[in-house]
Amino acid sequence: MDEGDDMPVRDGAKRSLIGVIDDGTKTVRFVIYEAERSEELAAYQLDKTEAQPQEGWYEQDPKEIIHHVKACADNAIEQLTELGKISGFPGV
Repeated sequence: MDEGDDMPVRDGAKRSLIGVIDDGTKTVRFVIYEAERSEELAAYQLDKTEAQPQEGWYEQDPKEIIHHVKACADNAIEQLTELGKISGFPGV
């Protein structure tokens, strides 16, 4: 990010953010934290489709996972914007 980009501000100081992808067994989640305090600012989660081609086997679609990661990130970033916590965020 360039120095001029807007970031979360608390007490007049800009703060760094960390975005975390959580690809679990049944869901994909994206969480945004304030880096310094590890405070969760926004999160979004989607369920994954699971196929069971035969007993004891489970498959997941990698294209669906990638799509869900982007959708979750976009929604979490939108939450921050709506809450007024960020502006000028470059997005994903």
